[in-house]
Amino acid sequence: NMGASHATPVEKLRDKRWVEQHGHTASIMDYARFNYVAQPEDNISERGLFPRINDYDKWAIKWGYQYRPEFADEHAEKKQLMKETTKVLENNPRLWFSGEGYSDDPREQTEDLGDNNMRANEYGIMNLKRIMASLPEWTKEDNYQYTDLKEMYGSVRDQFNRYMRHVLKNVGGHYISNLPATKPYDVVPAAIQKEALEYLGRNIFTAPMWLYPEDITEKTSFNAVADIKNMQRRVLDGILSRNILEGIYNDSFRSSEAYKIDAYLNDVFNQIWLPFGSGSEVQDKSRRDMENAYVENIDKILNPTGPNGAPVSMHTDVNLYVEQHLQRIDDFCTKQAAETGGINQLHYQQLLRQIKLIRERMTTARR
Repeated sequence: NMGASHATPVEKLRDKRWVEQHGHTASIMDYARFNYVAQPEDNISERGLFPRINDYDKWAIKWGYQYRPEFADEHAEKKQLMKETTKVLENNPRLWFSGEGYSDDPREQTEDLGDNNMRANEYGIMNLKRIMASLPEWTKEDNYQYTDLKEMYGSVRDQFNRYMRHVLKNVGGHYISNLPATKPYDVVPAAIQKEALEYLGRNIFTAPMWLYPEDITEKTSFNAVADIKNMQRRVLDGILSRNILEGIYNDSFRSSEAYKIDAYLNDVFNQIWLPFGSGSEVQDKSRRDMENAYVENIDKILNPTGPNGAPVSMHTDVNLYVEQHLQRIDDFCTKQAAETGGINQLHYQQLLRQIKLIRERMTTARR
């Protein structure tokens, strides 16, 4: 039941009295392995940090194994169990069952916590930063050996990437519910998806340099610049894929709370296209890499190709919105090329040439 942890509000995971009494997830079968939201100042004991058999587990065992001799046959028993289940869920939504994490419902994920992935994982990152600060001391070995450091550093990066995947599932996601008096299928509201994009902007698109301290990357021979580039490109390829854009556009007709495609594109733009000036060469390089990848993704949408590399015709409303979005990128690059110098100016000039080629390919395909 990978949705059980969603029944716990994020802030309750930091409430010592509450979490020690109720546990950090409603089911041990959620695979919510530990309470990574809790902060040191919360002084939460192990009872509020590690999973336990909890409300949902006891309910599931009762439902599945209780002896009900009063029924004449299985059909009568099933009918009554359905009524009882409806009543129980109306009174206690902590007993909601989802699935094993394979749907596009962001509430149904392995190893996530709380009712909001973004807020929970910001706390998780705060704890990862604490770990990184002490990792060299905690993994210290004799004779200049760094095997333990390499292994545990890999675990920190894995956990960070797990947080990223939790958040990404909110973009273009859908709520699938079997709770009484709820919609069985609904889109994730635009406000939640925008919150996810802002999380990615803070923690991924702004290169997380805290994750790559020199005293650790040198000892582990880890290529931080390449890792940052690959991580950012994976996320960008996901949120700018045709499937996501088509899904968001189609969902916009289903609910007044759904994301509108033009608003979504503008919000993605605002997380990537920022003026240079961070003072960090790595941050500037990663920004150039992302902007190049961004334009490449726009090209793939506006100029799709078949398996043999030949252009294919694909005229949809999404293409029209993306074409409109391309003009905003053009305007930004034109302005920055006039105001910057050096390699950044050359970068924007190169992007403007690429934008021109994209438009030329579009014209050729339409003919």
